[in-house]
Amino acid sequence: MDHEDYNTCKDYNELFQFIKLQNIEYLDCTFCDIFGSLHHITVSTKTIKDANDLSNGISFDSSSVRGMKYNKYSDMIIIPDPTTGWIDPFFYSKTLHLICNIHFSNRNSFHFCARSIAYNAQEVMRKSGIADICAIGAENEFFIFENAQYSTSTNYSFYSLDEDEAYWNSGTADFLNNERKKSNLGGRRQLKQGYCAPYPADRNLDIRCEILHELECIGIPIEKHHHEVATCQHELGVYCSPLLKSADNVMSIRYLVKGIAHRHNKTVTFMPKPLINDNGSGMHINISLWKNNSNLFFDKSSKYYNLSEIGHYFIGGILTHTPAIMAFTNPTTNSYKRLITGYETPENLYYGAGDRDAAIRIPLNSYCNVKAQRIEFRVPDSSACPYLAFAAILCAGLEGIKLNIDPHKYLINDNQDNINMDNSLLKIPKTLSESLNYLEKDNDFLIKDGVFKKEFILNYIKLKREEVILIESVPNPKEFELYYDC
Repeated sequence: MDHEDYNTCKDYNELFQFIKLQNIEYLDCTFCDIFGSLHHITVSTKTIKDANDLSNGISFDSSSVRGMKYNKYSDMIIIPDPTTGWIDPFFYSKTLHLICNIHFSNRNSFHFCARSIAYNAQEVMRKSGIADICAIGAENEFFIFENAQYSTSTNYSFYSLDEDEAYWNSGTADFLNNERKKSNLGGRRQLKQGYCAPYPADRNLDIRCEILHELECIGIPIEKHHHEVATCQHELGVYCSPLLKSADNVMSIRYLVKGIAHRHNKTVTFMPKPLINDNGSGMHINISLWKNNSNLFFDKSSKYYNLSEIGHYFIGGILTHTPAIMAFTNPTTNSYKRLITGYETPENLYYGAGDRDAAIRIPLNSYCNVKAQRIEFRVPDSSACPYLAFAAILCAGLEGIKLNIDPHKYLINDNQDNINMDNSLLKIPKTLSESLNYLEKDNDFLIKDGVFKKEFILNYIKLKREEVILIESVPNPKEFELYYDC
């Protein structure tokens, strides 16, 4: 199904005209909470009499959304951004998907609105005069399964995942949805051997192609897609966009990926580490700063892979504040199960050219291209709320530029075979609790220009610590293997 590519409405008048001309029946107004979860309210266009009805917003009870409760103020409104719409492929009736900001009922911006925080970060950058655009491209990794069961109760706790292509089905003919009954056609890639696997080992190739088609229809061009290292794992590489647009794209991608998989009776998870002993899913973030159409990270005279002085300072800011940033870029207890030895994930705070174990790497396939020069922050994962993660990264990078933070102590030269692992300053946090502790102590770079509010950060830390306590209070099956017979 082809959809009208809607990226041209600049204001509510144009949006109102588009709704009438395209015979839109419903508006699906979506908003994101502080944890990155999507919510929506669907409105009949019969209630939209003029452009003012679009800009007036839609009321909702914020106290019913986790993380959104603010004092006694629960009557909030969501106001759609007229530039964000696209035709939703999942609705029976013709429906326009719109992304909204959250406001108080008096229309003042709500400081717990994640999208508004990302917008604030962009505006602070522009007003500083450092750059016009922070270009971000997120690499979206995820798993596709055909069965996902999990439950926790007083006397049991378990999860079970399955998929035809999984290596553990090589020796059985009893896996799910097997129409061939007692036959197994083999052709599966074994543990950690899935990278760029071809069809038929890449069983869900057609689903990814359908995802690609739908994303292009809504104006999100994908650079490439392929099977990833882990069994059942996939990646979509997206072209860079300005920060707020890129965060919107991440939310739209997650929505479409899950919906299209559901149409095929499959289920998708973006959680970082669903499978033990296999690679996890990250969300590597490619970043560059631009001013007057020039890439500020490119300098032909640089002695280090054409990376400019500003680019180095930006890295210095990120690596200085990474332990605190990780409360937003790696915001779940599951995030830290991904960041372990042997899975091409960073464990130490350093940067290097082409180094996939580095927290930040300079891609060697792009450093000679002025338009493609960038840095790749490899710590984050897709459990992050993109608005908060991107905003925090930009704040840290700008701090590095403003204070001329020299990242040299974080540099691993090409001729160095290892890093001083005894230097605790070079270690990234190993748990969510550690990251939250760092954020509690190191947040001035986030709040001093008004991007984040102190009240928001304290509320976020409180809610995340509640998650940690909950997880730590639940016995898990591995504990029974180790300790039941004690």
